[in-house]
Amino acid sequence: MISTSSMKRSRDVLVKDLFIAILAGGLLSGCAHIGRLIGCDCGVAQKQLEQQDMNLELPLFNASDPGKVATEGVVLQAIRVAADDFLGRDRADEACWDKQAAYTYQTIQRDDIVFVRIDYNPASCGEKFHSLDAGATYAIGKDGRLLRRLLDGEPQRPR
Repeated sequence: MISTSSMKRSRDVLVKDLFIAILAGGLLSGCAHIGRLIGCDCGVAQKQLEQQDMNLELPLFNASDPGKVATEGVVLQAIRVAADDFLGRDRADEACWDKQAAYTYQTIQRDDIVFVRIDYNPASCGEKFHSLDAGATYAIGKDGRLLRRLLDGEPQRPR
């Protein structure tokens, strides 16, 4: 016959195991859903605008605007991977030529590979002359893996 105290202990162990399973599930899922139930708010927080310009009229993106550019997610991902590898993430204290916005990005998509060409744009920093060896060409897989990097000045094929 099972005593009341051993049933209580079994129930306590079950509750404890359930709590640990929920906690582990929340942590493994990046705290996205289950974690919020237990107070974990580690989702990606959107940056709040300090002040919005409410006079700025946003365009309709389904319209045929001559300035409209559509970029697939895999292409944007490839540009981000290449730019982060070539220049690193932008920091406020960096010089203009060290920031990702000071460069132009060209892409060619072939099958499961996105080729990204990065070139310094001197006009973006108020300069007139292009420096040599200031760019790179990348091959990025659709899964975001960096497949190949060729910095300007390096031989196309290693010797």
